[in-house]
Amino acid sequence: MEFRAGLSPGLLASVRSVDEARVALAAGVDVIDLKEPSAGALGAVAPAVARAVARLVASPFETPAARAPQGEAASQKRPHPEEGASRSEGPVSKDEVATRPLVSATIGDHAFTPEAVVPAVRAIAAAGVDIVKVGLFDGDVPRTLDALRPAVAGGVRLVAVMFADRAPDLALLPALRAAGFLGAMLDTADKTACGLRARLDDATLARFVTAAKREGLLCGLAGSLRLDDIAPLAALRPDYLGFRGALCRAGRDGSLDPGRLDAVRKALRSAASSATATAGRQRATPSRTPNVAPLASTVPAST
Repeated sequence: MEFRAGLSPGLLASVRSVDEARVALAAGVDVIDLKEPSAGALGAVAPAVARAVARLVASPFETPAARAPQGEAASQKRPHPEEGASRSEGPVSKDEVATRPLVSATIGDHAFTPEAVVPAVRAIAAAGVDIVKVGLFDGDVPRTLDALRPAVAGGVRLVAVMFADRAPDLALLPALRAAGFLGAMLDTADKTACGLRARLDDATLARFVTAAKREGLLCGLAGSLRLDDIAPLAALRPDYLGFRGALCRAGRDGSLDPGRLDAVRKALRSAASSATATAGRQRATPSRTPNVAPLASTVPAST
């Protein structure tokens, strides 16, 4: 998937409110990610907030057909989501990505069981977001992936979040793809401890990116990232990098700061340009694909 700037990685900014979404939208981020930081690693915002942000982001980019009354140009208008269906059916079109940021939302820190995950996915998807993010917390992976298939078949685009501080299992990536997930990302569960690159070294993160792309999955990296993490992570060529704390005045629980957001955006654009140029040079020289080994945290998993 390509982002609006045509550069990879894109910028995902986590926001908790409509006001913060306006700041992110004005800054030109690629993904506006809805998350309530006070409610855990993947704390969910209220469905009403998700709905309001989805409408805010879509409204400046609606086509004349989309603004027409119901029944007029109906064949051109994408349907409003019903329960269990995200805002637009099928893959996000390149034209749509080129004109507006995507909106993603987390479902909360739920055990990975059908009973907990499926209703939460449907509630957030019904708010009209583009992507629903689901944490791979402890639970029943095979049964939950199977239970999510109807939602995927109905148009919900899912991204699985693995946690660098909870022994992420790279072997799950083929299962995610088989279940119809759009993507996978690495994040950290414990936001009070060290960030992603202190948990997993760059070589291990590169293996994750390689393995995810091999499966055709959108892939992202996040987890208390700082400005000095941007260049080395951009060189790994993930599809996006995710930020919250680095964008805020007083850590992830503070409010989004336009100046900090602009600094991250500029650093990421510069690093993405360099990574794109480097990748172009590397394509001219055949290289061997590295062996993919299971991910292993460089520090003990959090409890």
